Amino acid sequence: MQRKLFFVTRNLSGGGAERVISNLANYFSTNGDDVTLVCLDQAEIKYPIAPSVKVKSLVNRKDKQNVFLRCYYALMTFVKLLQIIRKEKPDLTISFITSVNVWTGLCCLLLNKDYIVSERTSPNFSMRELSKLSKWIVFNIYRKAKFVVLPSKRML
Repeated sequence: MQRKLFFVTRNLSGGGAERVISNLANYFSTNGDDVTLVCLDQAEIKYPIAPSVKVKSLVNRKDKQNVFLRCYYALMTFVKLLQIIRKEKPDLTISFITSVNVWTGLCCLLLNKDYIVSERTSPNFSMRELSKLSKWIVFNIYRKAKFVVLPSKRML
């Protein structure tokens, strides 16, 4: 049975998480699943992507320094991710990296869709700058995921 899978990441411009997510997308696509790789930011793709994998970039962030544009891009990212998940109705959405996991989890919760989050760095590192409210939000988004994937037992 063919499944419709979404893989969500910041972009595919390089990095270990991006390499892993592109490998997973390729693997599931070549094994018969309908796979879409959703990149929150538009950037050059550094990894080979199977022709059967659809790649969709949501936002082209031009000025990352302007605080008003950063807020605008954040809102546009959320709205576009929500729209694409609502329209495409994936059976499962898998996201990588803390900030992407939060956006994806929030959208999936609002749409009552299943999701998996994959943390690629230690939560001590990725969440140390967050406020107590933000940590609470992240905890609840992760808690409602089908699975939380961690690269090591020590990260538990």
